Amino acid sequence: MHRAARWLTTSAAAVVAVALGSMTPADAAVIDTDPLYLNTANADFGGANHSLGAPVGSGTVAWGTNSTSNPWARVSGNLWLDEPVFGGCAVARILFLDAAGNRVDGDITQVCRYGPSFGPTTAMINESSRDTRVVKVRVCVEFVDAWGGISPRTCVARIR
Repeated sequence: MHRAARWLTTSAAAVVAVALGSMTPADAAVIDTDPLYLNTANADFGGANHSLGAPVGSGTVAWGTNSTSNPWARVSGNLWLDEPVFGGCAVARILFLDAAGNRVDGDITQVCRYGPSFGPTTAMINESSRDTRVVKVRVCVEFVDAWGGISPRTCVARIR
């Protein structure tokens, strides 16, 4: 086989293997979606646009099953840092919980700005859990100012 043809065949096989190996819950059946929206003084969670200090639209939690009927949950949306005068960070905590309220999965995302701000800053969130025990999702946001002060945490929860 010619070297170029062998490279093309090997490359195509690698692309297919990566694509099949990286299938996410998004590739499975979505059963239900719930809106997620948080608007605080400096940290917000919601849609992909931001206007007048608030997200435009909601983020979502999607509930579904994969091809073997195992449940999954996915949180999608944007974490927004409003316009803090001296900078700071917006922090989002995504918690996937079991029926007893124990954390079985989750992640923390932050977006920071140092110094004066001229418009909001955002980080896109797309966090999934394939743990079959997940029955509740809680999203919390808080603001950490430039001096390390932390605002009260604001949370919203959705139950499967």
